[in-house]
Amino acid sequence: MPRGIARQSTALSAAAHSTEVPLTALPAFSVTDRDGHVVQAASLAKPSHWVLLYDSQDCIPCDKLMAELDASQNAAAQRGASYVIIVNATTADALERVRATYSNLSDATWVADTGHEALTALRLKGAPMLYALHGDAIAFHVPGTLRDTATVKSLASSWLAGTDSAVQAAATTPIAAAAAGHTAAKQ
Repeated sequence: MPRGIARQSTALSAAAHSTEVPLTALPAFSVTDRDGHVVQAASLAKPSHWVLLYDSQDCIPCDKLMAELDASQNAAAQRGASYVIIVNATTADALERVRATYSNLSDATWVADTGHEALTALRLKGAPMLYALHGDAIAFHVPGTLRDTATVKSLASSWLAGTDSAVQAAATTPIAAAAAGHTAAKQ
């Protein structure tokens, strides 16, 4: 299989064909912060609207989405402060290499999923995956592999602005609609 194809995410197809009930709350898991300290998922939660993004190294769709989100933070006062970015990385150096690439997200909380606990707890089938949360409640999630990364960026921006249009827009994206229909059929 060509290298480019092998590195592409499976999140889109996995989400569309998921047999699991979507998560409604942030599950328990441990990640490692930039200083090497273990951090519990509950301590990552923010009191208002925030976005959790699961990213992986050497992932073409991850790179595209991160570049789109990074570019959108140029004029933003918070420079990603409402983002928690979990990178599937085994070392602090690997986390820092990814973080250094996206300087406009400098105020985001960057953590590494060194033991793959977040990957398992979030039941991810691929990366990138974006979760919109309020406190520890998951409002919606979309794979970052939608063909138009601007759509994912728009969903994140609307959510962070506190508008209900983000939830409505998420419901109309092809992947979210497919997942919602699949979930409804399972109930």
